[in-house]
Amino acid sequence: QSGGGQDNSASKGRVNTHLDMLRPAIQSYGGKVDVLSVEAGKCIVHFEGPPPIGEGIKAAIKDKFPDLQAVELV
Repeated sequence: QSGGGQDNSASKGRVNTHLDMLRPAIQSYGGKVDVLSVEAGKCIVHFEGPPPIGEGIKAAIKDKFPDLQAVELV
């Protein structure tokens, strides 16, 4: 582990915990989100709801977990 600071490496649990803060807003738009997997720099998320909300979820995950190369909504 390099030079201290916060460990923002992605895992299924960490991404789900991050999404817990966003879920009430997502649900208020009739949406639903669940992390299916995080491996090899790719996060796969099951999302139901308005496409702009999905894009916001992708951006929020990538911002929080810079080690992810891809976030895919299915």
